[in-house]
Amino acid sequence: MVDKSSFGYKLRCLRKFRGYTQAELADMLAISTTTLARYEKNETVPDCEVFTRMIKEFNRSPQDFLFERKPELKDIYKGPFKDSYIPPKEE
Repeated sequence: MVDKSSFGYKLRCLRKFRGYTQAELADMLAISTTTLARYEKNETVPDCEVFTRMIKEFNRSPQDFLFERKPELKDIYKGPFKDSYIPPKEE
């Protein structure tokens, strides 16, 4: 089962939402594809320099990557929260 609040899961969702392959994003971040894959699998985390480039590339706050938070309405159907939204049951 995927931990949907994990850094790697959020990174992978953002990458896929933008339509990037691992190779494309790795090139943008000036890292190897292997390193990016390890981030997405939560085997390691980026250093501050790479993390800053991620924040800029995705135009997100550091908190979006690091902390679990309730999705805002604008985030429900996109990005790393699209799979975790459960609509209320209709009565």
